[in-house]
Amino acid sequence: MSRTTRRGVVTVRRKVGPDDEVRVARITAIVIGAVAIGGGMWAKDQNIAFLVARAFADPVTHRSPSMVTDPAIDFHWFPLDNPGLVSVPLAFLLGWLATITSKEHGEAKYAEMEVRSLTGAGAEKSVAVH
Repeated sequence: MSRTTRRGVVTVRRKVGPDDEVRVARITAIVIGAVAIGGGMWAKDQNIAFLVARAFADPVTHRSPSMVTDPAIDFHWFPLDNPGLVSVPLAFLLGWLATITSKEHGEAKYAEMEVRSLTGAGAEKSVAVH
């Protein structure tokens, strides 16, 4: 059996049968399940707003450009495979810039938003009843 590795892809040059596929699928399910359980244990004490933001931030950062553009157009402005290396620091920079240039500076409002963002307290006021 020989293996060829090409940019993250491993090719096994032997006949792979259904039993091998089932074995690999079972091992993959166990590994993904263990990672999910570990992530759940980590997320147990986390703020739900942070987790929701994280769940949406990664796919949006990686997939939005491909969803809104024509595949024939090349937007490869940076020689990077991960657009998050540019978009995440840029988002922090723009957030900081908006904070600095904002005309709204209320200590009471800041304290309230800090408590709401860290604990979720007071968020029930914002929920619309249908």
